Parts: sequence; structure tokens; C-alpha cells
Amino acid sequence: MTDTKQVEIESIAAGGDGVGRSEGLVLFVPRTAPGDLVTVNFKSKGRFARGVVRSLDRPSSARVDPPCVHYTRDHCGGCQIQHIEYGVQLAQKQQIVRDAMVRIGKRNVELPEIVPSPKEWEYRTKLTLAIRRAGAKRIAGLHRYDAPAEIFDLRQCPITDPRVVDAWLEIKQHLDLLPTDDAELRGMVRVSEQGAAFVVMGG
Repeated sequence: MTDTKQVEIESIAAGGDGVGRSEGLVLFVPRTAPGDLVTVNFKSKGRFARGVVRSLDRPSSARVDPPCVHYTRDHCGGCQIQHIEYGVQLAQKQQIVRDAMVRIGKRNVELPEIVPSPKEWEYRTKLTLAIRRAGAKRIAGLHRYDAPAEIFDLRQCPITDPRVVDAWLEIKQHLDLLPTDDAELRGMVRVSEQGAAFVVMGG
């Protein structure tokens, strides 16, 4: 049975879900930001539940428009906090590391120093995609965060080095040259000073 609650999101968990609390229940809600007031549909399992946003009743000031079309349109599972302002992302990551040290490591530590990346975008030098048949053709893409068994056809990735994306776009023109059985394949493109490398796994 599905329940509904209105909760305020307090923080971000290690996996990227927003965390809200209500009457002893801890709710993990994807694609929310600290300070959001949301109405959530969920199924509880004891004191914990993972919910889905039914309505955003009061957006957080930490919210920004994600630049990637796949993030919103295709529910891309490749990254989870593109909708949160970068400075707030850093502060939440600090807290995640400290909480892990306190809860798991049983160490009483201060917030760790965090060094911002010199590049907020286009920093990733490796991208692994699932390759799967979609009707008569093959597609290469990422899994949806809310439907992990499904993938969508990737066209862009703002967090990834453009050289990696360009290599993938070229490879996608020749997916028919890969092994022909129906098993799901995985392909990885990595760039370095020596250029781009492509590895196929599975089949």
C-alpha cells in the first residue's frame, strides 16, 4: 500500500537521494534538494522508505536548472545531484564523509576540508555505457534511476570530457559490428594523453 506525506528535505544521502524525516520515519527521495518541501508517495519498510515526489510544494533556494537534457527527460541514473547548486553539493559531500566517519568509523571528527574541482563540468575522462537491442537497432546509453532495468540512448553528457562523448558518438554509428547475440554488452571509452581507448565487455 502506498502512503503519502509532506516532508522537508534536510540533507543529501551518499547515493544522492534527499533525506526527510517525519514521525520517526526516514524518507529517501531522489531528485530533491536540501530545503525542498515536497509531498511524497512511498511504501515504508520499518523506519525507512524510498519515496517519489508527487509535488514540489516549496522549492529550495539551492535548486538550479540541470543543463543535461537526459537528466530530466530520461531520468538518467549516471549522476544524481545536477539539480543542486555546486557550492551546496560540496557542503553536502563534506557532511556525508563526516557522517560516515562518525557512524561507521566511530570517530569524532570535524568536517573535512574539501577542495572544489577546477572544472565543474566536462571533467570525467571515462564513460561506460550499456549496449542493448531496441527493436531492430542497438542503442548505447545509461540506466534510468527510477527504472534500472531500462536504458536510454545517450546523446550528450555535460560532466564528461567532450573527447569521450565524441568518441562514443562515432562508435554508436557502428554498433552493428559488435557481437551479434542478444546479450547486453558494456562499452567503455577512456581518454588520456595517448588518445582514446574503447573496451567492450560481455557477449
